[in-house]
Amino acid sequence: MKRASLLTLALAAGLFGHGEARAADLGIARPPMPPVIEEYGSGWYLRGDIGWSGYSGVSADYITYGEPDAAFTGANLEDSWFAGAGMGYRFGWFRADVTADYRFHSQFSGTWEGNAYTGEETNWSVLVNGYVDLGTWSGITPYIGGGLGGAYHGTSGWRVNDVNLFADGSNWDFAWAVMAGFAVQVSPHALIDIGYRYVDLGKPESGFGLDDLTSTSKIRLDNVTAHELRAGVRYMID
Repeated sequence: MKRASLLTLALAAGLFGHGEARAADLGIARPPMPPVIEEYGSGWYLRGDIGWSGYSGVSADYITYGEPDAAFTGANLEDSWFAGAGMGYRFGWFRADVTADYRFHSQFSGTWEGNAYTGEETNWSVLVNGYVDLGTWSGITPYIGGGLGGAYHGTSGWRVNDVNLFADGSNWDFAWAVMAGFAVQVSPHALIDIGYRYVDLGKPESGFGLDDLTSTSKIRLDNVTAHELRAGVRYMID
């Protein structure tokens, strides 16, 4: 009985091998292996941010014929809010992006030769930024970074002792920033980004004076820097 079983198994193996060889001789291809699926990430991401700008160290000058005449006393620029968006690319532990942020109206006030000056300032900043991710622990990735670019300032509502004596102004200036923060992975594609940024926005200016006595004069804000807290979302495009 055992011999019959062994003989049957040997015969079946021989027939299988012979059939496989015949199939190869006849040019019949074996069924293809299923393809290996590899995950692919593009590295591109979109971002959106909102935050608070706390202006610090602001000073102001009365400018005549393009030269500083005298400094204001008690110069102050109220804190403001901002919103921004950007697009970037991740190269492993290094990231780079371009961001545009709009800072809403902020009230300026100061005194020059006993006269009270007020005005409003808004600005756009466009920065090219680079970041270094410092590692990931439990889905949390701290980072540091810096950026260079420009700021576009718009000023309006200039009044001296409640009298409108200066025209609205606008100008571009150099801007730079340093930042630090951390990102929290909340889905395969999305991260919450919480950060701090110190930004130098340059020197916004008023327009020229509106009467004969001030027609060659401007008001210029100096050292417009801000400590900013921001929160946003980065969405990886895969």
